Amino acid sequence: MKRHCKKLLLCAFLLCSQGFSLEAKSGFYGEASFNTGYFYHTNSNASASAIPSGIGFELGYILQNTFKIGLLGSFLSSPMSDKSASFVSSNPSIVDTTTRYQGAKQLLNFEFGLKGGINILERSNATHGTLYLNSGMYVKDIAIASVGDAYADIVHSVIPFEVEGLFYHNEKFGIYYLGAFDLMSTIYNFGPTTVRKSAQERAKEYVISYGVRLGAGVSYKVSKDARFFARLILSYIYAPQSPTQQILTPSRTPNSNPAILGDVRADVFYPSNNTLGINLKIGFGF
Repeated sequence: MKRHCKKLLLCAFLLCSQGFSLEAKSGFYGEASFNTGYFYHTNSNASASAIPSGIGFELGYILQNTFKIGLLGSFLSSPMSDKSASFVSSNPSIVDTTTRYQGAKQLLNFEFGLKGGINILERSNATHGTLYLNSGMYVKDIAIASVGDAYADIVHSVIPFEVEGLFYHNEKFGIYYLGAFDLMSTIYNFGPTTVRKSAQERAKEYVISYGVRLGAGVSYKVSKDARFFARLILSYIYAPQSPTQQILTPSRTPNSNPAILGDVRADVFYPSNNTLGINLKIGFGF
């Protein structure tokens, strides 16, 4: 009888541990979040900041608390601090700020890609936590729209190397952590601020850049299948100077006063630059 009772108690404990674990252990999982934070971009020509906000998600599958693969994405947007200088270096320079070179106006930050990982703590008890070693590939597009002679749309193709997981305090509360190094192939897309661009009016260049991310947060189990989380992610990106390209800035730019300046052919490049970010994520997962 005692032996039978012990077996029943053990089964009940295992069921409760699985039912109230802070993370999905097997099968499909998902997260949706509201994202906001601080963004600062600078190079030798100019600097500008923004407070973007938007949404993010991650959807995927976990196999036996060991392997994970997921689809992730986010979109953030914000007006930028109004600066009079352009981020793009141009020769010849056009400095009439009443028509062109009116600085950064709008930030669009878009991410989309795949991430996979292995939990190296899969053999430990569910109450201990998880430690995933992740990698994958995603695209990170930082578009700084401006009313200026030339713009640059910065596209990072990112290969992340992450250490990510949760330390379980109990069956309902845990501490999130993240450390990451990002290797990037960065594309600078140059062009004048016109809607329609000919081949002479645009150019692109590739460089290798890198970034680092550090994060911490909390997770709280609110029901058997749902959890609340809040995370703060600090990020830094360095990208070297682009090679020089030539673009044509036609007289129709800007459309509001096309007669002030004629067509201009300019050699353009994007100086080496630094991007700092603070991102707060608040959401729910299952």
